[in-house]
Amino acid sequence: MANERKGVRGVALVEDRRTASFLRKLWTTLGFHPRKLYFEHVPHGKGAGDSWVIARYPKAVQALRAKHREQRCVIAFIDGDRFGVAARKAQLNTALTNTNLSPRTQDERIATLIPTWSIENWLFALLGTEGINEERRPEPKGPTWKQLFDRQFAGAEKAAFLDAAAAWKEGTDNPELPSFVDGRIELARIDP
Repeated sequence: MANERKGVRGVALVEDRRTASFLRKLWTTLGFHPRKLYFEHVPHGKGAGDSWVIARYPKAVQALRAKHREQRCVIAFIDGDRFGVAARKAQLNTALTNTNLSPRTQDERIATLIPTWSIENWLFALLGTEGINEERRPEPKGPTWKQLFDRQFAGAEKAAFLDAAAAWKEGTDNPELPSFVDGRIELARIDP
């Protein structure tokens, strides 16, 4: 399967650089060619990342469908925030239907990765942190998951991404995080 993965090309729509950096490490760790995934992320200071990903999604799907015979994929990586996985998937499907495109089908290589609240939840889970709750912030009036990650991994973010990607490949699973379980299923959609 690793050799087949080398031929897959794709586009990844991501909200921020941290998500792009993790996905880049995960992509190569799983055996995909590092230069065959093109990343698009919201330009700094250009609005909400979630809205940007949702707005770009139909165009990426349309381009994929135009080249359906090739080994291509689309990965939409969007934080669940307070909405969660189901609501984000509904928003992405609505974006398709609002542009006269049909919702994605089971046989399309379109993966929607939706960490809830944010990518930092998945990173913490992959790095062995227990007790993560997707329903709320770490503490009601305390720091966000992003702030906690910044504190814990300041200066060691790249190593954390490599370790998290290795844990994903090894099959580390955290059933406490439904969005993570869904994300693993989603990413399997792009396998040749």
